[in-house]
Amino acid sequence: MRKLRIVLFIISIVLLTFYLFDLDYSNLNWSNNKGTYIGIVSTACLGFAMIISNHHDRKRAQK
Repeated sequence: MRKLRIVLFIISIVLLTFYLFDLDYSNLNWSNNKGTYIGIVSTACLGFAMIISNHHDRKRAQK
C-alpha cells in the first residue's frame, strides 16, 4: 500500500507541474484559469494526503 501512495504522490507532482505550465501568466483571472486553479489545488491536496498517510503508517508501525 505504501508503494501505491508513493506512486500517487509522484503522479500528483507531475500533474502539478503540467498545471503550472498550463497557467496563463499574462492574465491570472479566475475566469481564464478556473480549471487550472482547481487542478493545482486538487493535486496539491492529493500529494499532501499521500505524505501524511505515509507518515501516519510509519508512526503506527513504530509503536
